[in-house]
Amino acid sequence: MFSTLAHFFIKNSKLTFVLVLVTLISWVWSYLIIPKQYNPTIVVPAFSIMVKAPSLTSDEVKKFITDELENKIMELEWIDETYWVSNENYAWVMVKFKVWQDKEKAKIRLTQKLEENLDLKPLWVDNPIIKAIDPDELPQITYAISYSWSDLSLENQNIYLRQIANIIKNELKKLSNVTTLEIVWWNKRNIIVELDFWKLEAKNADIMQVYDILQKNNLSLPAWDLNLSSWEKIALETNGSINDIEKLKKLVIFKSWDSILYLWDIADVRYWEKRLSYATKYSEKNVLWENAVLLWVWKQIWTNWVFVTEAVKKKVVELQKTLPKNIKISVIQDEWEQAREATSDLIKDLIESILIVVVILVIFLWFKNALNTATSIPLILSLVFLYAYIVWYNINRISLFALILVIWMLVDDSIVVVENIHRHLEERVHTWETKLQAILKAVQEVWPGVILSTITKVLSFAWMFAVTWMMWEYMWPIPKFAIVALLLSILIAFTINPWVSFLTAKEVTEWDKTHEKKKKSRFDIRILYVKIMEYFISNKPNTKK
Repeated sequence: MFSTLAHFFIKNSKLTFVLVLVTLISWVWSYLIIPKQYNPTIVVPAFSIMVKAPSLTSDEVKKFITDELENKIMELEWIDETYWVSNENYAWVMVKFKVWQDKEKAKIRLTQKLEENLDLKPLWVDNPIIKAIDPDELPQITYAISYSWSDLSLENQNIYLRQIANIIKNELKKLSNVTTLEIVWWNKRNIIVELDFWKLEAKNADIMQVYDILQKNNLSLPAWDLNLSSWEKIALETNGSINDIEKLKKLVIFKSWDSILYLWDIADVRYWEKRLSYATKYSEKNVLWENAVLLWVWKQIWTNWVFVTEAVKKKVVELQKTLPKNIKISVIQDEWEQAREATSDLIKDLIESILIVVVILVIFLWFKNALNTATSIPLILSLVFLYAYIVWYNINRISLFALILVIWMLVDDSIVVVENIHRHLEERVHTWETKLQAILKAVQEVWPGVILSTITKVLSFAWMFAVTWMMWEYMWPIPKFAIVALLLSILIAFTINPWVSFLTAKEVTEWDKTHEKKKKSRFDIRILYVKIMEYFISNKPNTKK
């Protein structure tokens, strides 16, 4: 069977050469295209559930929402852990399933469970909002946008930096494969809607009518204060997605046949800078801390960090030239740099391992057979990277470590095949065979042993498939990459190595048959090996009775 495969590749030499060339080119191409990251992609089915409960205290939220929510969630199978937070006006629950669970199925079961029990929810509480928590959705690049002058107050600095960050954010949104951008700052600009009681009464409107309109327009109202003593104004604090105060002022409360009531007719709408409980500051070495705004940049899942990061950095450099000189933009976190350093070090180790294997092959197999055997290494690695690209695997330090681990095993099959071919080619002076016949006979002799030895090595890695939980999510590239590389070594040993042997061998002439001489090189390590073994075998040890 394998001799037929070798015969096909030898007879179709031009096709074999094209396949080898395409395989080597695919190595470079796939390595550049495949996404690279520091660690393997770990899929953990985890979800956050947010329930808004206006006007409820933290104790009431725990009693009416959190406890009931947690009890129903724990009825699901394969729940690993749950965490919850009961705060004023909202409840937050984090649900984590077992690692081996499918993420989409887990989300469907969780959503169905919550929808089936919506009748237990109090009427004044919003429906739960479910969002997936994905470790791969962490920001790839973090920029610190700081203000280097001191002519503005701290509050105005934050407003100014926020505006600059929005300009950069809107430009980066236009780049391909950039999915999410988030601005982090320590002053949050909220909108205050201050209703005038007398205007409400004069327009024949009420506070709940305004509340419903704001809520329908994706605005939440966590609390409101009624000052009943003065009967003048009622203050409402809004917190939602509408950030343009002019749009909010033009919000229609109701329409009649002769007039339209807008929000600005009954309320004073204005911005309010609310200081949060955290601060964002940035400082380089030996430089004072500066007030800063952080900009987080996410890439699209299964896209290459290399191209996304380079495009983002290039765009930010272009924007920096158009911004005022008092604005400083610094990269404080770059996941690609960490991945690049890790993968570069491991690629260097991989090349060193290949060179060591080649040197050892030259010492024991001599130059021609060593090069023939060594050709299997780049071809196998090329096919492994092509396989990783086809099945959407990424390159990380664990997958590269797997290739380094098996690099010395990849030449085992080729060594056996090439050595047996070399023996049959030397014996042609006695067998009167052509080089094609000798090569096919050599392949036919060793294929059962090569297959069995490879199966033994595959089984030594197959036990890792029994690893479960989080360890499997982290270590799975080792058995998968190692086993694929070992199986591909069989293909190369029975196709490319016989082809290389056929190209480098010469047909035996009549002169070779009549002038057979054994040529021994003084540098042949086998001569030294024979002499050492003859010494130990011929000399009996001296023993004393």
